[in-house]
Amino acid sequence: LKMRKKIKLKTMNWKNSHMHESKYSRNDVFLILMIFQ
Repeated sequence: LKMRKKIKLKTMNWKNSHMHESKYSRNDVFLILMIFQ
């Protein structure tokens, strides 16, 4: 459960960063996909 909460926080941070900078968000998308695989 703690891991899932951390992932949720990461995804929320990613959504916020995605609005600001698309270059970094693309890398975060790959990280999130790696986590869920």
